[in-house]
Amino acid sequence: MGFPYQKPQGNHQNPTLIPNLYAPVASSGVITLTSPAGVISENPLTASSGHAVLSGTITTGDIITLKITNPVMGKAPVDVTYTVLATDTLASIGYALMAAVNGNSTLQRFGFSAEFDSVNDSLYINQASGVGNFSTLADSVSGSATEVLTWTQMSGGSGPVTPVENFVFSRGPTIRSYWFGVPVPVDYATLTALVTQGQPVR
Repeated sequence: MGFPYQKPQGNHQNPTLIPNLYAPVASSGVITLTSPAGVISENPLTASSGHAVLSGTITTGDIITLKITNPVMGKAPVDVTYTVLATDTLASIGYALMAAVNGNSTLQRFGFSAEFDSVNDSLYINQASGVGNFSTLADSVSGSATEVLTWTQMSGGSGPVTPVENFVFSRGPTIRSYWFGVPVPVDYATLTALVTQGQPVR
């Protein structure tokens, strides 16, 4: 699929994507665009969310590693870890993992956050837009590995994907996007899937 773009200004290297919520109107060489503010107001952001239910028993010294993978962060997962203490409970482990996610600068930059529900011993991972729908949540436990995390993968995110105003295209199957002000690769399949879901990209 192709993407209409405005002729870039200045160094002519960064084509600007037109919001694809509505088809642009072209007349006499002039492209009329939908207001970005209108795109956002008609398609409010809904966070993606997934969670893990903590169960099992506590073993001092076990190391729990959460692994969060998303195409905008590259191919390798972003890991956060916690070492189980003798005084821990499932709830204290959940809160510690929540703090580890919320304290990770990479996850912060890409809009991820965590919450813990102590009533249900559930750790929730959220991402501020539909990009989180493409995340994979996993874990590993070293040592006796008596702590168990049962995952429900992320879903439910929607709304405009608005890294900044520009994408920079490469010749290969990768599109380089300025996501939260930092250039990162977004593969073509992910971008087209977002568009297919009806999530306007600009």
